[in-house]
Amino acid sequence: MAGVLADYAKFRVYGGSICAIIISLSLIFAGVMIVRQPKIYTKSTDAKVTMATPTTVTLSYLGHTSNEIPNTKNLKVDQTVKIYYDPKHIENCVLDDPKYNTGWIFLGVGILISVVSSSTIAAFSSTSNDTKAVIGGVVGASNAAGVAERVLFRD
Repeated sequence: MAGVLADYAKFRVYGGSICAIIISLSLIFAGVMIVRQPKIYTKSTDAKVTMATPTTVTLSYLGHTSNEIPNTKNLKVDQTVKIYYDPKHIENCVLDDPKYNTGWIFLGVGILISVVSSSTIAAFSSTSNDTKAVIGGVVGASNAAGVAERVLFRD
């Protein structure tokens, strides 16, 4: 019986850790791809609202007029607002500050998950089969209790 419980514990720990490592590698890959993307809206300035509807707004700034953009801040004509624009295509702008730290967050979370999963595998690999059997028994009993609770105490 101890061998079966140890195998069950190995399956649960190694299977979960391997899935977590696959997810973490995906997050790291996505983070690298996002970080490598060119930053578009890198300059900011104040702009004056020249035309406003409930859904779109046109702005005047630096001697240029913007394309119609979504009116996310419920702006009115003649208001002044800070905008972020593309220096290569000055008529392209956004009202909200572009956040370029998403890629770094993906990288950090991916690395953290990878380190925790690898540590779990390393720690579990160094335990004896008796300890693995205990872990398997506890996990199995916990799963059985959860199933029994759902079956016996349905609403």
